[in-house]
Amino acid sequence: MFLRRRAAGPASRAIAAVSVPIVLVHGGGHGAWCWEPTVALLAAPVLAVDFPPVSVRGGPGRNDQDPGLETLTLADWADSVLDAATAAGWDRFVLAGHSLGGATIAEVTRRAPDRVAHVVYVSAVVPEEGGTVLGMLPPEIFERAANGLTDDLVRGMFCTDMDEDQTRFVLDHIGTEVLGVMTDPVTRIGTASAMPTTRAFRASPMPVGMATST
Repeated sequence: MFLRRRAAGPASRAIAAVSVPIVLVHGGGHGAWCWEPTVALLAAPVLAVDFPPVSVRGGPGRNDQDPGLETLTLADWADSVLDAATAAGWDRFVLAGHSLGGATIAEVTRRAPDRVAHVVYVSAVVPEEGGTVLGMLPPEIFERAANGLTDDLVRGMFCTDMDEDQTRFVLDHIGTEVLGVMTDPVTRIGTASAMPTTRAFRASPMPVGMATST
């Protein structure tokens, strides 16, 4: 996890007066590291969250079998987002999530709608009531992942529009993931219907397919 507060200065102070902090949530196999290029472009205070277990989020243990991989749930991930925002001192924030992170930010907005000023789904997966992330994935992704998260698979899933330096950055950081989050049935009961929402998608479809339902 990393927290970036804007450097002081006349222009930045003027923007800060009207800016709402931004909380960024990563997708499957990723970590806060994936938002580093984006953070550099944002004016508001920014917090990029690492879902637990943090040991698999881009460091040397990113492919280790942390015990948390077998026990953590979607609820644990939602807790980690709210806890991180609270620790940063933010009562209200814009919440953005990518890919697998979509299910988590949907749960955060369901639990704490008064804290979320705006929610942004970036090519995000959000199952319908009672559904799972795993149930939304196309069958071919399981066939391609049969030999693990190989460099070729990562390139095909995440890096089709990246240059070689950007692709290398992903390959050097991507790691394993919590299966329980993908098999947890979601609930939409209690979700605020008037939540300001933005949905952003790739200009071209992912080779393995990706769908959203919000």
